[in-house]
Formats: sequence, C-alpha cells, structure tokens
Amino acid sequence: METTSVRIVTTISAAVLAGGESRRMGRDKALLRFHGKPLLQVVLGRVSTVFAHPFVVSNSPERYPFLTCPVVPDRMPGKGPLAGIDAALRYAATPFVFACGCDMPFLSESLLCLLAGKAIEGIDLVLPSGPDGAEPLCAIWGKTAIPAIERALAEERLSLVLLANQLSVHHVTIDEVALADPTFASFRNFNTAEEWDSR
Repeated sequence: METTSVRIVTTISAAVLAGGESRRMGRDKALLRFHGKPLLQVVLGRVSTVFAHPFVVSNSPERYPFLTCPVVPDRMPGKGPLAGIDAALRYAATPFVFACGCDMPFLSESLLCLLAGKAIEGIDLVLPSGPDGAEPLCAIWGKTAIPAIERALAEERLSLVLLANQLSVHHVTIDEVALADPTFASFRNFNTAEEWDSR
C-alpha cells in the first residue's frame, strides 16, 4: 500500500521519456488511454508524488497539448533512451534526474523514495534490479554521468546497461526493491499492442 505522506524531493528532477517511435506498439504509447487519461499524463502524476521538478523529453511537444510541465527536446535525436537521458541531465537544474519511460504507469512511490535516498554525491547512477535484471529506465542519473554519456553517444554505444559499467553506480538489489515494490510492478511497461491489450 502506497503511503500518503511522501515528502517531495526537491534535489532530484523527474524526466519522463516520450521520444520513442513506438514501432512495436504501432501508435504513440504516450497517448494510450489508461483509466481515462493519456498514459504520459498518468506517469507524470506518479513521479510528481515524489519529485518536485517533473518534465517530459520529446521532440514532438505538439502531440501533448495537455501537458503543463516543460517539454525538452533531444540534443541528438534518433539515438534512443540514452539521448533522452542526455537531454534530461543537461536541462535539469538539480544534480540528479530520475528517468523513466512514458509507458510505466505502475511506478511505486515507495520504490521512488528508496531510490531517491541512494542519490548522494559521488554517485553517477542509482540502478535498481528486478527479475529481468538491471532497470536503467527506472533509475536516478547524476549530472556527473554526462561526459561518459556524451562519449557513448558520439561512438554510437547506446546501451544503457553497458554504459553503467563505466559509471560510479549504487546498485539497488532485487531484494531491496522487493521490500518497496513486492510485485516489481514499477518496472512493467508496454511495448506491443498485445501487452497493452492484456494489461
């Protein structure tokens, strides 16, 4: 059960990445209706319960006229989530940014608070693990990771998991995650129409 007395974190921004082409889904995932609202709006609502500075990374802000938060474009379009994280870190006024996809409506407040508590000076990345391994798209990235991200983008090394091997990482184990989110629902996302229809 989620707590109703979460203290809003002001030292960590929250970036919801909505720049993907949704090729496997066949339509813009951010606009799928979830409990009557666009999925992107639902995810923003989830991160806003913990982080004081939410924003969206997208090169198509005209698709989302309902947004009241900033929309930040990729600096290097077409290079996947890594480019979105790069844009988020460069835009944010805070030293850390929680980054997630726009198709993750089950984010747990308890898990977000757990991750926030691990974001300390000297750490480039707070990286949780779930049943499928590391989850870099439900993680907290530090501005200190920007040089490594810039090199990776320039060299077309776009894997977030491989990039993590070059960073100072605080690994949040699967056992720690399970205490905050026993079903690991936070990591659930939707990539295909079949996954969405069977939600």
